[in-house]
Amino acid sequence: MRQTSVMNRRRMAWVFAASFWTLFGVITGMQVWISMITHGHSVPRLIGYYVLVWEAWFAATALIVWLARTPRTASRRTLRQSPLG
Repeated sequence: MRQTSVMNRRRMAWVFAASFWTLFGVITGMQVWISMITHGHSVPRLIGYYVLVWEAWFAATALIVWLARTPRTASRRTLRQSPLG
């Protein structure tokens, strides 16, 4: 049971991150649309573009989480063999 609760928490965290960046993209797209309302831009295209741009930050979030969880420690043997050690 404990394993499934950990997986559910991780999944919820990823759903939250994706939802956050999507909502941020929608809000940004709406703001840009409102600021250019007299220009006649396509609303779905504008909002879709900004959602896509901000979803790139979701990919960056995933990369940062992966880098933070991957241990990057060197073993003693590696340190002894390095020219600085």
